[in-house]
Amino acid sequence: MKLENDYFKDAIRTLSKVKDIPPRKTRFTKNDNFITISIKNESENGLDINCFKVIDIIYSLIGPAKTKFSHTTFTFPNTEKIDKIHISFEENDYKTLINTLFNKNT
Repeated sequence: MKLENDYFKDAIRTLSKVKDIPPRKTRFTKNDNFITISIKNESENGLDINCFKVIDIIYSLIGPAKTKFSHTTFTFPNTEKIDKIHISFEENDYKTLINTLFNKNT
């Protein structure tokens, strides 16, 4: 799947810009048959507000579409400090999400 017109990615980036979230906060990658959204946390304690806002935006879009996804939290070794959060989709589920949300054929 070539993500030439990734409407979901564009929506996340646009909504992040509207909420004044730095553009480098999220990263989209494709590996094998999975699309992963990586959200960087910069807080020393807990989750920084921008990270929380991005997660909220993503969940508010995928929740009503009832799309299957996996959520993984990465912490620094021997601490409880959160480094980043990954939200992953199987490629077909991601295509379905885009089609459902934006009524597009991808």
